[in-house]
Amino acid sequence: MSNGLKACPTIEIILANAIVVRIGIRVGAVGDLPMLNWEEEHAVKVRRSMSTFVRSHTTPASAVAAWRLNYSPLEQLFVEIIGFGAYVEVIAEFVLRHSKSEVVLRVGSGAFLLTLDRFTDIYVISTYYGSDDLIAKANVLLAMISICMFCQLLAGISQYQKKSVAVKVWEALITLFFMRPAVDAFRVATNHEDDEATMDPLSQMFANKGCQLGFESIPGCVLQIYVWLIDPEEAGTFALLSIVISAMTTGFTSAMIAYDMDVDMPHRLRGSTATFRTATVQGVGASR
Repeated sequence: MSNGLKACPTIEIILANAIVVRIGIRVGAVGDLPMLNWEEEHAVKVRRSMSTFVRSHTTPASAVAAWRLNYSPLEQLFVEIIGFGAYVEVIAEFVLRHSKSEVVLRVGSGAFLLTLDRFTDIYVISTYYGSDDLIAKANVLLAMISICMFCQLLAGISQYQKKSVAVKVWEALITLFFMRPAVDAFRVATNHEDDEATMDPLSQMFANKGCQLGFESIPGCVLQIYVWLIDPEEAGTFALLSIVISAMTTGFTSAMIAYDMDVDMPHRLRGSTATFRTATVQGVGASR
């Protein structure tokens, strides 16, 4: 660490206080000022930002990567000091365990919207069945929900194919009783680990959310808008609320999937590797 003190005299202030859990949505800027010229105020900005980055990401590695990218002068420490990156990830993991408010709020909000969207769709179906002209539309909407749940059941079986029958039945019941979004959100927020599972909790949540978006929320919203436009009286006033909730669910969930995939380190590394391979192939082809 002596090399670190030479490169960054305030590193002790940064590391000693980075472990402090704090509430904040903004991070201070230090620009490209070399670490040798950092004063205590710069060190305070850098160390305070750790909690913010941790609360905005789902894994310690992705939080540290964002912290490292935001403060480019720190790159020297990551490169020159062996084990510095791993040490900072340990700090980030500690902060993550003791500060889950933003992660819980983010994934919990998505789970709440997805569950609410499911229940409003079911209520709309019951409303449609009350009208002879909308029975066919009710059947279509019910088919969308059924296909969505069937795909989620298949994803659950694939996820826990190494588990016992009891575990598979339990996971199926979670899906059938509309608890899948809440359970997925809980597992992501608590960094649930299962060596026998084929996917990590974040990937499983992406898969289940994708099923609900692709087979239920988006087509269901379009169908309900169509019904409302051609026969608003039969559709009922509640249909408007269902349409709004479906639209909110689609927008929020799509944004969260894109955000989580972008900041998740395994996904980012795979994307960078694929981009590198594509560029290499294109470069070879151009040279020929």
